[in-house]
Amino acid sequence: MYNIGIDLGGTHIAAGITDDNGTLIIKDSVPTALPRSAEVPVVVNSDAHSCFSVGDVKASLALLQDIDFPQELVINQKLERLAQWIFKKRSRNIL
Repeated sequence: MYNIGIDLGGTHIAAGITDDNGTLIIKDSVPTALPRSAEVPVVVNSDAHSCFSVGDVKASLALLQDIDFPQELVINQKLERLAQWIFKKRSRNIL
């Protein structure tokens, strides 16, 4: 079985295919018109379709690293960052 990851980001549209071990088989990306300075935050998840791959984000993190995505824009990289983002959104009545 293979896993497909697609990142529809602000600066790139990237895709990758991994095997069940998380080994990257193929990847590619194309830039978008949005400048990197737009700093669009993301949340990384496994989108698991099996109980054995829940929380396995190795392929997603590898893809972000390959496109030089700024780590500080990964909202759920650190618990404190995620909590700050949620608090900020709550104060704007978005959540």
